[in-house]
Amino acid sequence: MGKAAAQSWVGRCATIAVVVGLALVTIIWTAQTAVRAHGQSAIGMDFEISVWDPGRDTINGVDPLRHYNAEGHDGGAVYPPISSVVTLPFSLPPYELGLGIWLAALVGAVLGSLWICGVRDWRCYVAACACPPVTSGVLYGNISLLLVLGIALAWRFRSRAWLVGSLVGLIVAMKIFLWPLAVWLAITRRRFAAAISIACGGLFTLVGWASIGFVGFADYPAMIERRAADTDHDGVSVAALAAQLGIARIQTVALAVGLVALLVAYRLRRNDLSAFAWAVSAALLASPVVWTHYYALLVVPLAIAVPVWTPMWFAPFAMFPQVLDTLAGVGLSVLVAARASGATLGRIRRKLAGHRPLVVAQSDGSAEHPV
Repeated sequence: MGKAAAQSWVGRCATIAVVVGLALVTIIWTAQTAVRAHGQSAIGMDFEISVWDPGRDTINGVDPLRHYNAEGHDGGAVYPPISSVVTLPFSLPPYELGLGIWLAALVGAVLGSLWICGVRDWRCYVAACACPPVTSGVLYGNISLLLVLGIALAWRFRSRAWLVGSLVGLIVAMKIFLWPLAVWLAITRRRFAAAISIACGGLFTLVGWASIGFVGFADYPAMIERRAADTDHDGVSVAALAAQLGIARIQTVALAVGLVALLVAYRLRRNDLSAFAWAVSAALLASPVVWTHYYALLVVPLAIAVPVWTPMWFAPFAMFPQVLDTLAGVGLSVLVAARASGATLGRIRRKLAGHRPLVVAQSDGSAEHPV
């Protein structure tokens, strides 16, 4: 074996050791943090509260939102009823079997998203599945990982107005904080698709509420507002970071930061990936409540921008639970969007200042992503 071949072999082995080692440390750390916070019930906790129980309630004709009462008692789901309709099949088997199928579906959703985005390097798959946002989502069984697949499909079929509009409408109906995706469609001249997303979002919302006889429909906005007020100091959102810094009106601050990200998306709208990445980041930055697994959504723009292994895939690992995770999450949103734009923050500032348009090449070296 020649010297160059030996060095290449050593380099590959070192990369494998680092990726696998970091993955194992992250999985163990995340699991221990969750168990310390919630005990053994942490495993599949979100599946039980937000998927299985509401699904069973829907089947039995019972209000799945009844646990979150007028006093603000957090004893159950607050997801829109359409989420229970979409995930209803996972509520049909016994709990343990349903949980196993659900967790497999979440992992499959992340893997499928990477494949849809053109990733073929196994190291990217290991890094994506083992990073704290995805690990946390799988451990708790949270629906956010299913939305990762939805966002990847929205990007894949962005040129098909009816399909992308329906997908975005369903995504927003299930998680309202992802409304910037509809804005992305509008600012990239997909106005018909944006209109379809709004119409379908409303339709899916009504279908969800119709499934439970519109019980609690009038009180739902106040319930969501109360839930946000109860939890906006927690989590890993801009609002939580503002609260830690002692800033008042933290939800307003979060919305303002999200709107700034949307402004960047608008100014970079000539490049489709740039606008898309900044819209996803805007959703995370503007939301008053964000948990670690929400940041798994950033896997999609990261995979599109960097479909091969580079050190950039280490970035999501900065979100170790209870270790600067709030600041790391906010920073990760900006970093991934900036990387997807193919620009440094300085070049983005020059773009906003009115300098010459920024043209970003695709990963295959061709011209900018088509609008």
